[in-house]
Amino acid sequence: MAKAKSALKRAAPKKRARKAAAGSRGLDPRHCLVEDADFEKETKERIEREGGQVLAAYREPLGKNALILAVPPLEEVLKTMRERAGKFNADKIKQEDLASAGGSADYDD
Repeated sequence: MAKAKSALKRAAPKKRARKAAAGSRGLDPRHCLVEDADFEKETKERIEREGGQVLAAYREPLGKNALILAVPPLEEVLKTMRERAGKFNADKIKQEDLASAGGSADYDD
């Protein structure tokens, strides 16, 4: 006996996104560098006012977001490191976690 065909039709397959053609997305490397003195002026001024130094400003190639590469003042970096070290509690570290990370405090000599 022949089976009756179902009245439901199969859904059409979803279309896959095609890869973008080379060079069709993002900024060209020549357009990433920003030489405009007013580019992110307020941010640059704040960095310098707080003792840092701006090294470069550029645009991220795909998202075109503004990025500033800067060196913070050493005193601020050391202050932050001391604060974090003060909050660190070595008693909470499990020996198993330390051993799995590549080293243990217990040495076999």
